[in-house]
Amino acid sequence: QEARDHPTKATMATTNKYDRQLRLWGAKGQRALGDTEVVLVGASAAGTETLKNLALPGIGSFTVIDDAFVSKHDVASNFFLPTVGRARAEAAAEFLVELNP
Repeated sequence: QEARDHPTKATMATTNKYDRQLRLWGAKGQRALGDTEVVLVGASAAGTETLKNLALPGIGSFTVIDDAFVSKHDVASNFFLPTVGRARAEAAAEFLVELNP
């Protein structure tokens, strides 16, 4: 049989990982999401939570822009910023990438 009759491991992994989305908007919609680039300006709790909700279903890439450093207030209010003194953009991006490498 021809190779196209057998799904590749990469295709199967993507299909399994994004099964719910594929049922909602199909392969074309998932590809469109995968081609999406998002910029988050300010790694606030609301911003990182929103970006998390885009990263999990498979956005293609994201950039976090924030020149502040993690404060005690950030640690108390933002799950993605656990360490005081780190750059907020770097800390948020690191955790968000772990959700969907």
